[in-house]
Amino acid sequence: MEQAIRTFALDLGVDDVGFASALAYDSPRSYPITRLMPEAKSIIVLAFRVLSSCESPSRDRGPERPHGPGRLRPDRQLPGGAVP
Repeated sequence: MEQAIRTFALDLGVDDVGFASALAYDSPRSYPITRLMPEAKSIIVLAFRVLSSCESPSRDRGPERPHGPGRLRPDRQLPGGAVP
């Protein structure tokens, strides 16, 4: 299955594909995967090269994203009513 997913993603233009155990995932910057999706067994990681000719406004902490990229606002709840 991993090879089929890898081939599919690479054919779409992804630069690299990786797989990790959902149970082993531990990041202080994100909510535990197994709390959001208890049935998850694996995490599929897709990597893309950063284009030097492009700038992304999502990298800034502007007024539309005061908590930074990928961060949930403290007043927002996660699926199932959990609070980050």
